[in-house]
Amino acid sequence: TKVSDGLVWAANFDWWYDVHKANGTLPLEYEHAAKHDISRDINSTIWRRVNPLTVIYDGVEVEEIETEKTVRRIYKTPLGQLEEYYEQAPDISKTLFLKEHLIRDKDDIAAAKYIAEATRFELDLEDYYRQLESVGEDGVVLTQRACCVPFIQFGKTDVGWERGLYMWIDRRREVDDLLEAYTRRAVRQFTVLAESPIELIATGDNMDQQMFPPNLFEEYAVPYYQQVAEILHKKNKILQVHWCGQTQNLLHYLPQTGVDVVEAVCVEPMAPLTIREALDKLDRKVVVQGGIAAVIVCPEGGTAADFEKYMEVLLSQVNGSDSFILGMSDNVPVSADFERVKRISAFVKKHNQITSKESVV
Repeated sequence: TKVSDGLVWAANFDWWYDVHKANGTLPLEYEHAAKHDISRDINSTIWRRVNPLTVIYDGVEVEEIETEKTVRRIYKTPLGQLEEYYEQAPDISKTLFLKEHLIRDKDDIAAAKYIAEATRFELDLEDYYRQLESVGEDGVVLTQRACCVPFIQFGKTDVGWERGLYMWIDRRREVDDLLEAYTRRAVRQFTVLAESPIELIATGDNMDQQMFPPNLFEEYAVPYYQQVAEILHKKNKILQVHWCGQTQNLLHYLPQTGVDVVEAVCVEPMAPLTIREALDKLDRKVVVQGGIAAVIVCPEGGTAADFEKYMEVLLSQVNGSDSFILGMSDNVPVSADFERVKRISAFVKKHNQITSKESVV
């Protein structure tokens, strides 16, 4: 990656691009363009995620049944059979969303633990090297969402938050035992990633304090981050966490965790937090990537004049000594006015010119 003398702008428009590409609705100027081409055209640092791992289940039979609009994934273990079921969204995104969780009741915990213990990982770097060559010196290639905080995996994905929280309260010892198995699975994954040539390892936490408040964060996230950060730092890797929700009451914990970068930090008007407040909470000990509320690049977020004012105010809160990468919070939406995304580079250029003059003075 090229070294920058000023503020770095790393757009994340994967979601916008993938949906419009699939539906044939990309702007005419980008109709045949690859993501990297668009990043270069709008003067953004390329931020390319890859999945460098093959997942292997020892002693677990995995069957996947697909239709045009559904996916049913069945895990057959000696302790029972578990299933998760996905349906295609009816909107333009056509994404698959989880309709039936893996763990339905207390009787499924043992099989879920068995699956976690049976999971191991092997490196598959073919796509990584291909993307590395394509990106060149114009950006960075990072992992696609490594294991998240185990309690989030449990509460959000494998059980569902409401049922998961009741299960945690009613069956605390069994759930904690399962979470320890999840942690051991994550340690195996991060150990493999630490041995890879990939420098930036990113998690998929989707952190939000409304569902994962400070008391849970202190008990379950802090020690987890410390453990995986130690694994990665021994091999000189960078740990990046994906925090895309309300996190204003969690950010101050990060300096003690070993996390290096917190990405997709949401600020006003999507969260009661300014980028200046976020930076101050981290005291230059953790790099912040984000700052641009996704709604502001959409017509729903205001007029073009509102967008211009927003960017001026945002960048006025950032100075050259801050550990900050300008990015989206958390992705360019499908409904975005992409002309606004393109305009961001002009604001960054102006900001860098001003800060450069100030540093000379």
